[in-house]
Amino acid sequence: MSAVMSVAVIPLGFCAILFYVAINAGASFLDRWEIGLPFVHNTTIRYIIPLSVIVLFFTLLYKVIPNRKIAFSDALVGGITCTVLIEVAKYLFDLYLASGGNPAGFVYGSLKALVYLALWVFYIAWITLYAAEMVSVIARRKEKAR
Repeated sequence: MSAVMSVAVIPLGFCAILFYVAINAGASFLDRWEIGLPFVHNTTIRYIIPLSVIVLFFTLLYKVIPNRKIAFSDALVGGITCTVLIEVAKYLFDLYLASGGNPAGFVYGSLKALVYLALWVFYIAWITLYAAEMVSVIARRKEKAR
């Protein structure tokens, strides 16, 4: 059953990305046409809901994928940490690209975007594995304390 759940997380991640894009597109539509919704602020639509979905996705990732029992609270700590680190990395990467980035254009020419994509994938993979290791350490320390 665990193998089936592990494979099921892959389409769930794709759905989380599509949901994030759809929410941002909907928020842009509401801004453009100046449609105000009662009790719903633009910040809620643009930031809180997508970040909550990302936290939920990474929490499920850290809860379902490991081959041992992980407490939901440990997985939640990993999900929140991973989401916060990804948002910080997104902001810093945006600053890096806005300031001109690496002068890779001289070396790579029009393939510069692929270099940036590879860097971004590396950062996301590193952050995901860092948070997974953190969840593992927390779970092992709790297990030793028992």
